[in-house]
Amino acid sequence: TNFNYYVQYEQSNPVVALNGYKNGISMDTIYDSDLVMAFADRSVFLLENSFGQNIGEKAVGELLKIKPFLYKYIFEKSQRINNLYEILIRTDEWLYIVRKDPNYLNDMEKDINWAIAFNPNIPVFYQLKGEMEILQNKNNEGEKDIKIGCDMDNLGCNGNQAESYKIIGIAYYKKGDMASTIKNFQNALDIDYNSRKNGLSFTLG
Repeated sequence: TNFNYYVQYEQSNPVVALNGYKNGISMDTIYDSDLVMAFADRSVFLLENSFGQNIGEKAVGELLKIKPFLYKYIFEKSQRINNLYEILIRTDEWLYIVRKDPNYLNDMEKDINWAIAFNPNIPVFYQLKGEMEILQNKNNEGEKDIKIGCDMDNLGCNGNQAESYKIIGIAYYKKGDMASTIKNFQNALDIDYNSRKNGLSFTLG
């Protein structure tokens, strides 16, 4: 397949990128878990970034077609099962965001519960749970779970308050709550600014 070739188009022409990824899988190759995961991963990446928003319906339509295969590979205990759970949950989330069907939000909750029950030590599962709760208007619970995920993430935000505020802000952006988005991004900027200021003062002192 030419998946790697089409990565270069993700920012400049996401439609070309998505079509290229789509052409990389067919009924002959859709049973290849690596290809299905690669397609789902790149499609979700396009949706997660602002330059991919104009392909929302097209992307989620393709993701919906391969969603049964994601379940299949999870039930078969694929070696990449943690990644499969994350991709599946993000697929549920974007199906809900684009189509506004609460059944997809219910799917997201079910899949998050399965994922955490399977492996409770994966930080991104709690971050996604927090995003789901914010979409469900459970804002306090959502912010709490996102911070729990950040505190667990040794390679990512690792308790970094600014990073947790950024993730919370993104969750509100996905919900369409711009006031809360701006508030959390401002909190992140304030913490970054104060950290740099205090670090610079300490160095000069």
